[in-house]
Amino acid sequence: MLLIMFLGVSSFIGIGIIATTLAPEQETAMTLIMLLQIPSMFICNILFPIEQLPKWLQIIGKMMPLYYAADGLRKVIVLNASFNQIIWDITVLLLYSIITLSVAIPLFRKALTR
Repeated sequence: MLLIMFLGVSSFIGIGIIATTLAPEQETAMTLIMLLQIPSMFICNILFPIEQLPKWLQIIGKMMPLYYAADGLRKVIVLNASFNQIIWDITVLLLYSIITLSVAIPLFRKALTR
């Protein structure tokens, strides 16, 4: 459970840093983050089953890290899943973390030197 939470938070941090470094002002950054955060709760299997969404929204929902974080945590907490049963969620979250942080850190360094 802690591994899924750590990987989920690190991928969300990467996305947040990318959004804040690309925004010219703090208000714009907050708007970008809210623009990502609120719809993702609806289409990432948090508030209602993703199967009830149209197929194109299911695809978008499954491209977001929140889907895999929620799916992995739900499997561990509710179903007492083993590591082998959540390996896909962990793999996707690890990839998200690596990609977003490897993009976010250079962007943040560049933004600091402006």
